[in-house]
Amino acid sequence: MLIRYIWVDIKTPPPDNQLFKTRFPAGPQSLTPAGIKEVVPGMPKKVMIIDDNDKVLRITELLIKSFGYSPIAINDPREGLKLISEDPPSLILLDLMMSPMDGSQFLDERRKIPGALEIPVMVCSAWRLTEEELAPYKDEVIGVITKPVEPTLLREILKDHLGA
Repeated sequence: MLIRYIWVDIKTPPPDNQLFKTRFPAGPQSLTPAGIKEVVPGMPKKVMIIDDNDKVLRITELLIKSFGYSPIAINDPREGLKLISEDPPSLILLDLMMSPMDGSQFLDERRKIPGALEIPVMVCSAWRLTEEELAPYKDEVIGVITKPVEPTLLREILKDHLGA
């Protein structure tokens, strides 16, 4: 019998305790009891997630970890700006509608950090953005993912930009 997919349950933290099921293509990776793929020896690429919604942040963090990358979950964009200069990630997933600093303010401040423009940014937003809204950031933003994020789409985007 050939196994083509592995189903993984992801449970959000209390008080919601919602259960999400997602499937991953079966492969040579093993699963830990927590349902997270173990990373092949070597340093996994870091993905910084910046979102002020703790539930979305936690789910995205678990998904990224299950794809074999090292997630850095941040709920305050100002903290993300500090970490970029200290320990830069390979890619940033950025929500736009946040407070006290929104995603566009984050992108503006990021321009001031040496080397930060080399880090690709994927906007992850519930809002449908127009070309005009993205125009000021066309050289910085590699794309837009509409929330809720489809796990297989997120996996493909990370694979395309960061490798397997």
